[in-house]
Amino acid sequence: DFAITSIPDLRFKISKEERDEIFEKAKTETQEQIASDYNITRRRVGQISQ
Repeated sequence: DFAITSIPDLRFKISKEERDEIFEKAKTETQEQIASDYNITRRRVGQISQ
């Protein structure tokens, strides 16, 4: 079973440093793991990691 543990806050701003970290993490972690760490959507992680 899959449960959403937190609802992402769409007003949350992601800094340049965090975007760089997300880009690097995307090479070794799943988008779901990263999204959970930063409280953002998997889709947003995908946009950043392109």
